[in-house]
Amino acid sequence: MKLRTFLLIAGVLTIVFGLAFLLLPSLTMKLYGNELDVSGQFLTRYWGSSFLGLGVMCWFGRYCQANEKGMHAILLGGIVTTLTGLVVSVFDAFFGVANAAIWTTVALYFLMLIGFGYFHFKK
Repeated sequence: MKLRTFLLIAGVLTIVFGLAFLLLPSLTMKLYGNELDVSGQFLTRYWGSSFLGLGVMCWFGRYCQANEKGMHAILLGGIVTTLTGLVVSVFDAFFGVANAAIWTTVALYFLMLIGFGYFHFKK
């Protein structure tokens, strides 16, 4: 897979998830078996805004050259976001209250971490 293709896929995924968490927090979290109070809705919207930001960086950054400093920043930010998200989602899967849908989140974070890591460390 080419870097541009990966960033296109990562951008679309994170924009879609970001918009879902930002605009429909209660409905989106209900898919994971969670009911949100007002505080939970705002926390979910913060999460969505972060996803939306990462998605926009991936979407518009896909035209940068692989050796540019901007691409380094996008890939490193992607690694940090997906690695920390992976750790949290694994803990949520084992110790949280989410249903089995949480494993889709674990898988998405894992696959995106592999992609960001691959392109970051590729010579």
